[in-house]
Amino acid sequence: MSKRDEVLKYMEKLCKIEKELKEHNNDMFAYISKISAKQGSKLADAVNYALNHKSELATYLNHPEADIDNNRAERAIRHFTIAQKNFLFCDTERGAEASAMVFTIIECAKLNNLDVFKYLKYLFETLQKFGYAPTDEQIKSVLAWVESVQNYCGAKCSTNSDEV
Repeated sequence: MSKRDEVLKYMEKLCKIEKELKEHNNDMFAYISKISAKQGSKLADAVNYALNHKSELATYLNHPEADIDNNRAERAIRHFTIAQKNFLFCDTERGAEASAMVFTIIECAKLNNLDVFKYLKYLFETLQKFGYAPTDEQIKSVLAWVESVQNYCGAKCSTNSDEV
């Protein structure tokens, strides 16, 4: 079997799985719509919520890149929420905004599996060369997901989000 045929075979399998998932999704909402619950009860509230938000609840089926929960996002902001008390000591609003930007850059580097220290060093060195008012193109060239940045900053082997 050629590589092309193998790929086509896998694509057919994926399409079948996707179709089955969507059918189960419709079955689930059909089942939910048949539930009769006492008006004002918690169950009635849950049924109404599910039926009124059907498209939002099924997003993960229609968008395979979407997670079924928000655990990854919560883990990404965990350090920020822990550091929130430290922001009380920022003397100005601009100082707090700067701290938030640094946290965003660090978390973005982690999500892209970069060595955070190496990426920050790269940013400081490169942005300094761009001068006081870098162009949009210059900024886009140093984003964490750009291939040249990923190659330069040496993707980390560890994906432990507790590391800085």
